[in-house]
Amino acid sequence: MPADVRIALLGPLEVRAGDGLPVEVAGARLRRLLLRLALDPGRVVTSGQLVDAVWDTRPPAGAANALQALVSRLRPYWPVRAISWRTWWAWSTTS
Repeated sequence: MPADVRIALLGPLEVRAGDGLPVEVAGARLRRLLLRLALDPGRVVTSGQLVDAVWDTRPPAGAANALQALVSRLRPYWPVRAISWRTWWAWSTTS
């Protein structure tokens, strides 16, 4: 994926690669995760905040593991330089 990704939040979610081509983000939970992260660019978003955004008031029993799986599924859509191990650790372990 190109280094630049543009995310439109007003209206329907729209993700575009740096070349302007649309990128399909499959799955409602994955889109909710992306939306929540896009609301705070460059800032740490806690796993609790992500769980609330993805599952609202009904998180699964293994929410931390499910969240890690979603972040893994999201990585191919994101520029490589945007997700560092330090960022991933903050997403997956901070409550």
